[in-house]
Amino acid sequence: MEGIKHLETLDFAVVGGYFVAIILIGLYVAKNVKKAKDYFVAGAGVPWWFAAISLWMAGFSALAFVMYSEIGYKYWLTALTLYWVLVPCMLVGAHLFVGRWRRARMVSPIGFVEARFSPALRQMFVWTGFPLRFIDNSIKIYATSIFIVAAISSESIDMTRAIWIVGIVIIAFSFLGGQWSVLATDFVQFVILLLAVTMIFFITLGEVGGVQSFFQKMPADFKLFL
Repeated sequence: MEGIKHLETLDFAVVGGYFVAIILIGLYVAKNVKKAKDYFVAGAGVPWWFAAISLWMAGFSALAFVMYSEIGYKYWLTALTLYWVLVPCMLVGAHLFVGRWRRARMVSPIGFVEARFSPALRQMFVWTGFPLRFIDNSIKIYATSIFIVAAISSESIDMTRAIWIVGIVIIAFSFLGGQWSVLATDFVQFVILLLAVTMIFFITLGEVGGVQSFFQKMPADFKLFL
């Protein structure tokens, strides 16, 4: 389509470098994984701020960027309002449950269900939750692949190949380092996202002429809330 810009050589290098970096992170932290507790809960030795960043980043995906970008385009700041609803929810959840969960000393929520109730209930949660998780992760991989195919615009990368590439990379770094791998990758993504958003914010303000000019040029139907 005319007017649409696709990735250049430097863009490919950045994307490829990112995929290589997260695989290397998995390889690096894999040496700390010596038992199941290390794999699933990172040895229960994760600093609170590190875990908080990972929790926040867990809410982000290619689906979130695509979906909330569309909401922002159609309904302005409504997208931001919806996303910030997560903040009080997380604060209340942390206050009520984090201390209790820490004292339980369990490896996983499903393990807690088994210890508190019964193995049968644990199996029920596993098998009923599996289809939902499968669909959720499939949508995330699919959304990421849509972005890759649209950005690359090459006959060598179709949707099927993109899905395989994204899926293999995700599985590789997850299996290599377990929870430590996920935490480290989330932190790297957080730093990249923070730098990018900060740069875009100041560049955007410069383009519109500053904060005062932004509010003066704001469309009449600009919606702050639903």
